[in-house]
Amino acid sequence: MFIDISGFTAMTQTLMKNGKEGAEILTSIINNIFTPAIDAIYNNCGFISTFAGDAFTAIFPSDEVEAAYALYAGLKIQDIFNNIGLQRSKFGDFQLSVKIGLSAGDVEWKLIENDVQNAYFFRGEAIDNCAGSEHQCSTGDTVIDFNMMDALKSGKTNISCTPLNKKHYLIDKDFQLNLPACKNIDHEYPGEKVNTFEPQVILDRKLKGEFRDIISAFISFEENENLLSAVLEIIALTNQYGGYFNKVDFGDKGAVALILFGAPIGREKLDERAADFTLKVKECGQRNNLNLRIGLTFGKVFAGFVGSDRRSEYTALGMTVNLSARFMMKAEWGEIYLDRRIYNNIENKFQMQFIGEEDFKGFSGKIPFYSLISKKEQFDDKGFSGELVGRAAELKQLYDFTKPLNEKRFGGVVYIDGVAGIGKSRLVNELKEKVPDYNWLFLPCDEILKKSFNPFIYYFNNFFDQSEENSVEDNKQNFESAFSSLISDCEEKILSELEYGKPFLGALLNLFWEDSIYDQIDAKTRYDNTLYAIKSFFKALCMQKPFIMELDDGHWIDKDSLNALAVLTRNVDECPFIIISACRYNDDETIFEFGLKDVLENRLELNYLDKELSRYMIDAKIAEIYKTPNQKVPDDVFEFIWEKSAGNPFYIEQIIMYLHDHKVLDTEMKLKRTSIEIPSNINAIIVARIDRLTEDVKEVIKTASVIGKEFIVKILSSMLNSLSIEFQSDKLQNVINTGKTENIWNSIQEIKYIFKHALIRESVYEIQLKERLRELHKLAAETIESLYNENIDDYLEDLAFHYEKAEITEKAIGYLDKAGYKAKYNFQNEKALDLYSRKKAQILSQLNLDDITNIEISNENKSIIENYFDTIVELNHLLQITGQLADMLVNLETALVVAENLKDNVRIGKVHIDFASYLTASAKIDDAIEHLEKAEEIFTEVNDETMLGLIYRSYGISLM
Repeated sequence: MFIDISGFTAMTQTLMKNGKEGAEILTSIINNIFTPAIDAIYNNCGFISTFAGDAFTAIFPSDEVEAAYALYAGLKIQDIFNNIGLQRSKFGDFQLSVKIGLSAGDVEWKLIENDVQNAYFFRGEAIDNCAGSEHQCSTGDTVIDFNMMDALKSGKTNISCTPLNKKHYLIDKDFQLNLPACKNIDHEYPGEKVNTFEPQVILDRKLKGEFRDIISAFISFEENENLLSAVLEIIALTNQYGGYFNKVDFGDKGAVALILFGAPIGREKLDERAADFTLKVKECGQRNNLNLRIGLTFGKVFAGFVGSDRRSEYTALGMTVNLSARFMMKAEWGEIYLDRRIYNNIENKFQMQFIGEEDFKGFSGKIPFYSLISKKEQFDDKGFSGELVGRAAELKQLYDFTKPLNEKRFGGVVYIDGVAGIGKSRLVNELKEKVPDYNWLFLPCDEILKKSFNPFIYYFNNFFDQSEENSVEDNKQNFESAFSSLISDCEEKILSELEYGKPFLGALLNLFWEDSIYDQIDAKTRYDNTLYAIKSFFKALCMQKPFIMELDDGHWIDKDSLNALAVLTRNVDECPFIIISACRYNDDETIFEFGLKDVLENRLELNYLDKELSRYMIDAKIAEIYKTPNQKVPDDVFEFIWEKSAGNPFYIEQIIMYLHDHKVLDTEMKLKRTSIEIPSNINAIIVARIDRLTEDVKEVIKTASVIGKEFIVKILSSMLNSLSIEFQSDKLQNVINTGKTENIWNSIQEIKYIFKHALIRESVYEIQLKERLRELHKLAAETIESLYNENIDDYLEDLAFHYEKAEITEKAIGYLDKAGYKAKYNFQNEKALDLYSRKKAQILSQLNLDDITNIEISNENKSIIENYFDTIVELNHLLQITGQLADMLVNLETALVVAENLKDNVRIGKVHIDFASYLTASAKIDDAIEHLEKAEEIFTEVNDETMLGLIYRSYGISLM
């Protein structure tokens, strides 16, 4: 049985326009309708073989169950959609229905077993034909083919149907089957085998889903006898490049596989990983004479479980996944199509070609796409622009470390330590500009594969002019030419070492010569000779001209390169070269070391920019990106960027680029909004780091992130216990200590902690589902109320914040009012303005309105509208006190309309007094007097001497 949901694409497009909340609602709707449909299948002795977004395939083993039960399940599913197909949401109502195709015949199933991750698939005549039956359906139809008709007849099941063609029959809408309950069949797979199909991280997941930035890779195969061996290789490649092999499926799109990068485990350099992976997959297809095509797209998705407790699957849902499937089907065989976001991120490392812009089903507007061709053999990964800010002292110190080269001596190893994005590579690049008299050797360490001798092979490929596009003979000729040039001026001792090491250097580049020493010795001796051949090469090189070896991202160095480094730096005091390596700290904040013995080592630590230097960099970067020379950003914009970046130069740059690309600043450089998504390049660094922690630690960090940037252990502990995540006090303290060791947070006091970086807290917070966040915020508020009832006034703002986020409007309004009054009483006027503005928004939310001026007053809403009026009055007083007159007028006009709708003369009179005060401050005296006269008339009628006294004083002020 193949089941496809009609209306799903339109629903997906509408909901995904509403960001993460739309994605979460989409997932909830899917699970709401899948659950009873899945039950209908399993209750009738079938099982789900594969989910595919808005569709799934079910199988009913004919040797165990009559064909009638498959049809019966299909009719039940039609009834389910007739009853619950209309799904309502805050973003619109959606009518869903199903198209169901059935067939009978042979089905093959197979386990794809290997050491990395097992997979399985079902394929065969019945699966192909049930998809064919579904293609004959209109909305709400159930169609069977002639094979299914024969199976029903053989079971003596009479049906009511209409022939569509020679092969297909439409089941009549009013046809019903009455069958006895199907005897349950155990489709459970042995528990101990489950973890061979799914990574342990998925099996350990306590939550149903998260929001993640991912790359979706859809691969389509043209089937042949080598398909299974190719899939085995692709699973291994997926693991090698840090992806997740989601599934291989045989359905209406033929044979396809879905691979995710970024979920369930976050990684850095997702774009590069996915591009390298797909190029290797393309090579795999060529080796296996297998046609394939691939679609690659990047974006934020719901990553989690889809289905029900009875049958579910970990997958990713969102327009990103849909578009990668569209790209896959658009691509020619042998092509890899990718989106503009990936293209922009990897264009300096990969050869690509713009294909065009086209309309794709389910997407508005034309979408550009590109073809991935190959990886560039040489690339500049730096791309620095603008001035290096705040590193003059460090640059001088780094320059001083190179002085031994002037004396023809070995300069040892210089470590440049710092967190990701602090500017280590940028500093090294600045040094490169200052030392043109030395050769500069760039050897990047590879985080993704950590291939043996990778940084050295990278350099040798460039030095010896090697290319995958060349023939072996051409590469050999290039090698010989470069090698001859190297040895031309060598001393005799180095010359003999180089000649002996030549075949070992060549072997690193897959170049081999007949009868060479390389093939005549054992593996251990061959390995040792390779290390010494590398050393001889660089000794010869530095004799020609002193060099600086930039060992970039040294913390990713592979074990064999580390061994080569140990040999290279031994007994080379008279060799003029120096090794400079930019290194991140270890996860526990300790420094990274190569572990070399008896080698001169210097360290240079880069810290965050202070506020003054950050201000300088932010002004400069804004001026550069927005092309506004001498632009000084407003204080609130600076504070916003400073708080998010904490002085990390890379974070500053990425945040400003986000503000520019998403038009968050207006023409006067003012913020249009203060809520932004964390730029994906920053988010990838943080999430990858968090994902390296244990599930227990991650669970605590997620809960703590909801409490706020600062959290009290007592509140956190109580919340965890309420969530049935019970920790003994000593165990919780161990987890908190782990967070401190891992540099997630610092202690303020013994019982209070603060996230070390605002973006760490925000990244962890933002990946969580809205439903989960609402639950946690409600729990946080209730916990605070319970623990601190006697001094609740100290927590009014916290309670207001949590009830706002929990969307418990009435409670939020109450605490915002109290917190606003407290702030006003303490003359914290800006804070009071914020709190009353939020209260105003909450009241509108309570009324489910955007504009209150046209509301009809009733007994049910009168007190709420009066509260709204009083809030506007408080806001106006605060705006006047703080001199923000321009923002008063709209509030005054609204307040007057609301008071008139309430038919409350006292409130009308008060608005006229406030209007007069505003107009007096605006030097519009005649208009102010007019409003005062109206107020005087009202309060004379009710004989309110207090208000009349205020009016007379206002006359005096206006006429001064």
